[in-house]
Amino acid sequence: MDVNVHEIIVLRDKKVQARTHKKKRINKKWAKRYGFKTYENQLFKNGQMIVMGQKKYMNERTYEALKKTCSITLRNRGWRIGSEVTNMYLDKKAIALINAPKSCGECCFQKGLTVYGYACGIAKTMNKDTRNRPDWCPLIPLPKRHTAPKTATGYEIGYEDGWNDCLDKIAGGE
Repeated sequence: MDVNVHEIIVLRDKKVQARTHKKKRINKKWAKRYGFKTYENQLFKNGQMIVMGQKKYMNERTYEALKKTCSITLRNRGWRIGSEVTNMYLDKKAIALINAPKSCGECCFQKGLTVYGYACGIAKTMNKDTRNRPDWCPLIPLPKRHTAPKTATGYEIGYEDGWNDCLDKIAGGE
């Protein structure tokens, strides 16, 4: 497989029929909010393409325009054109860390990791107090272990065992 092959992923909202009035779009504001790189190119109108590694994320409208105008050119360059259904509620997603930072100053993403575009773009422009982790930060500490009460049913005990086993595997415990 060629290393230079690029992949285009189209973000389509699962609930687009149910909530057409509040359809989320990928644009420059979205990219800036989540700290991704955007590239200005006449091919992709309004910079509605997010580049992460060799994958290019774009919204449905940009993908349709791209497919109409230059699909043959992209195939000749070795780009694969495909799509996947992705839930667009990015503000509700989080990453659980074993050693979650307590403040922006301790965070490894706040430093200069801009090579791949994964660095926290919001923390760079923030001029507020950074002694505590802000509410919008997607990094969360690992959840606590569950302890079932003495009057627990079989379901609650099984849930507790499964929960604690998952935490042990994540943390590398016994």
